[in-house]
Amino acid sequence: MIHSRIYHNDHLHCNLPLEQVAELAADPEARIWLDLEQEDDKRLAEITGWFGIGYLTLEDLIEQNQRAKLEEGEGYYYLVMHSIEFDKETDSIATPELDIVFGERFLLTIHDAPMPCISHLTTHEPNELRPLKRGIDFMLHAVTDALVDSYFPVLDDLDEVLDELEDSVISQPTQRVQTRIFKLKRGLAQLRRVVSPQIEQFSRLGGRAFHLVSDEAAEYFRDVHDHLMRVFEVIDSYRDLMSGMLDAYLSTISNRMNEVMKRLAIIATIFLPMTFITGFFGQNFAHSPQVEFDNGYFFWYVLVFMALVTLAQLAYFRWKGWM
Repeated sequence: MIHSRIYHNDHLHCNLPLEQVAELAADPEARIWLDLEQEDDKRLAEITGWFGIGYLTLEDLIEQNQRAKLEEGEGYYYLVMHSIEFDKETDSIATPELDIVFGERFLLTIHDAPMPCISHLTTHEPNELRPLKRGIDFMLHAVTDALVDSYFPVLDDLDEVLDELEDSVISQPTQRVQTRIFKLKRGLAQLRRVVSPQIEQFSRLGGRAFHLVSDEAAEYFRDVHDHLMRVFEVIDSYRDLMSGMLDAYLSTISNRMNEVMKRLAIIATIFLPMTFITGFFGQNFAHSPQVEFDNGYFFWYVLVFMALVTLAQLAYFRWKGWM
């Protein structure tokens, strides 16, 4: 699926046929934004050829799974970013790749997965798409700013899940809770690897030495850089929270195990004197003392004695605070 937005002769054109786009690609007065979603390799090679995109860059566009980076080509730059997706049902975190190639007159955004933040921009009416009128650098800012802003609702969803998980660690520290902790911790590590290099790239885009970005547009990119710093700090705080949550989970499990062992030890201690008495008098003697000639009273005396010992033990354990 291809969406096109082209500013030419003081008019914004929306979704022109590819033949016209190819003609305008050679026009130095045209400013072109093409959004390519799930396009095959052949079509991708054809379109990038209109703008003089190098073979190595084309390989990266086809391969995907690139690290966030900003590379310079001959007359263009290649920027790799990632969106963030979070499934609250499965605790799955995904980071689909967004490839951006831009020059003085064109901007290409390529992605395999649908991205609502990009789709929102492509559904604008031509008269509302003002950044393209101001220049490719402003259109690039509109795309990247929309992508970075889409991070914050995902982080809010993560915050809700972490709060819920924190309560579960204390109230119901089950095996499923441990699995969720490890899964979310891996996901947050993935987010950190995605966001961290983007900060460096936007530091470059917001710098005065970047010739494809005007001084006026550079201020906007510095704002995106600040947003990325906030996102990075939030992700770091979530990672620290997950580490503390894991420690709390292990501590809770250990405390519960200690409680179980303490109760078992109390039960074993209560039965210890009864086991001794019954074992002692249950030995295979021919004539046990005070059993053969007491008309059976001694049996009841022993039972009463064992009951008193047990009550005394229970009273002592409660006095010591062991139960």
